[in-house]
Parts: sequence; C-alpha cells; structure tokens
Amino acid sequence: LLVLPLLWVGYYLLGKRLTDLLRRQPVLATGAGVTLLGGVILLLLNDTGVIAWALATGCALLFVLSLLLQDRMASSTPLDRPSSAASTAPAEGGSA
Repeated sequence: LLVLPLLWVGYYLLGKRLTDLLRRQPVLATGAGVTLLGGVILLLLNDTGVIAWALATGCALLFVLSLLLQDRMASSTPLDRPSSAASTAPAEGGSA
C-alpha cells in the first residue's frame, strides 16, 4: 500500500515514453510481460514464491529502466561526446 503513490507518480511521468518505446520493440515488450507473468505464477504456485517473484520483477524493472536510459542517451547530445571533426582527424605517428 505504501508503494502505490510511487507507482502512480512513475506511471504518469514515464508511462507515455515507456509505452512508445515498447510499441517500437514488441519482442522486448513481450519478454518483459512474460517475465512479470512468470513471477506472479511463481508467487502463486511455489512455496518460496516470494523470492522468485521479487527476482523476476526486479529483472523486468531493471530491463525497463535500462531501456528508458538507452532511449534518453540516444536522444540527447552530451557535451563530452566527440564531434565528427575530431573523429576524422588523422592519427598521430603516421608514416613518414
């Protein structure tokens, strides 16, 4: 019950971006969904299902967070990224 406000805020801040990302990559969306479903099934059917559920949910959440981070890194241009001119400069110590 204490986690619900965090989930609500996370959904409204990241929900649209995450939905767009997962629509572009349906195979990854299916994998994350099946992982969560498997965790719930293990929670219901296994005597130590809480551990398996927590592991499966944690893996799915880390995957989703890494997907969001990858998209953010791809869409931004950090200041320390080398420019195209620097990458085309000749290497030092060339042949003489």
